[in-house]
Parts: sequence; C-alpha cells; structure tokens
Amino acid sequence: MSSFPSKEQVERIRQSYPNGTRVELISIEDPYSTLKSGDRATVVGVDDVGDLLCEWDICICRTHQCGGNNQNGGNENGKRMRKQGGLQRASGSEA
Repeated sequence: MSSFPSKEQVERIRQSYPNGTRVELISIEDPYSTLKSGDRATVVGVDDVGDLLCEWDICICRTHQCGGNNQNGGNENGKRMRKQGGLQRASGSEA
C-alpha cells in the first residue's frame, strides 16, 4: 500500500489550486521555520505528490530559499493551509 496520493487525487489538488491561487498559512509544525500563521503566498504549481509549490510574500526563514523564487511544498514540514472566502487556504489534510 502506497502512502502517496493517487494520480486522480493529485489532479484534484491541481484543479483546486491552479497557478496564481492565493493561500494563507493557518498552522505549521516546523521548529526551524519563521513562517507563521497568517503568512500569505501565491501557488506556482503542484508537485507529483500533491504538495503545493508557493512563493511566499514574506520569507525571513533560514530553512527556505528566499527572494521571490521560494517554492516550498504546502504539505511539507507540517504546514497547514485551507481555503477561505476570496483567499484560498490550502491544507494537506484536505487533499
């Protein structure tokens, strides 16, 4: 049994979070990140395991590449985001 999402699940995530979708972080469990609840990002893609690739508006963390090309998966390191209103908030648990 695979712990990876199926191709169909990944495609649903891609359809739910097309490039340009705005997301807001609601929680994170990465002790080395300075990202915090409320930080916002723009989705620039979804990888083959369903992680969101984002460019964070504010990037002042030592575990992430900073400078406008910060593409970090939305589901890695305990990041949790979700959709809400006009601003979508992504969540690995919703995938």
